[in-house]
Amino acid sequence: MRGPDIHQDTLFSTASPAGRVPKDHPLRQLVDMALLALDEDFDDLYADAANGS
Repeated sequence: MRGPDIHQDTLFSTASPAGRVPKDHPLRQLVDMALLALDEDFDDLYADAANGS
């Protein structure tokens, strides 16, 4: 026999990770600076992928 049928509706969340971190959190500023520093590298990589390279 199986145990009780327990529904776990709260298992999934529709909130984005950005929505969970306060805007003034210090780690958010560090991540934003790191992503800005990598922006050109990402552009180059995605341009190469679009060309089939």
